[in-house]
Amino acid sequence: MHTTFTEGGAPPPFVRRENGAEAVSSVSQPKATSMAGSAGDERFKVVIYACVAGNANPECAISECREYAETFGWEVTHEICDNTGLLPPQGRDGLATALDLVQAKAVGAVLTAYRSMISPRHDEFDEVAAEVEKRGGFLCVQEAPRRNTIPTGR
Repeated sequence: MHTTFTEGGAPPPFVRRENGAEAVSSVSQPKATSMAGSAGDERFKVVIYACVAGNANPECAISECREYAETFGWEVTHEICDNTGLLPPQGRDGLATALDLVQAKAVGAVLTAYRSMISPRHDEFDEVAAEVEKRGGFLCVQEAPRRNTIPTGR
């Protein structure tokens, strides 16, 4: 497994999708049955992508994504983290690498913990989702419930 940390870089090419709603709905519910490979024992391959501020630790989000991938029987081949904070998606080397892995057919999906790790802006998120689909994969947002929630007392 490869873990890559990057800071800034050249923007990947992005294409706008006319109907961004399609991109959002396509990332909500992955279907495990459609992910089974035709090669029998070969598992569906994914790259985990995280984006955090320079001083933040991405391990919790990456760990949650690993667990999520295991529930579907997916193989995590790469873990990539950009520590660029709020830099737009087009300026992140790690995200460009994840997109290249999809295009090269090394992985079939980019798995991330939260939508905001791609972008807090809906238009930018939709552009990335459309670009992943254009390259032959899909963008999967794990969105696990936060562990640090305040319990509701009885």
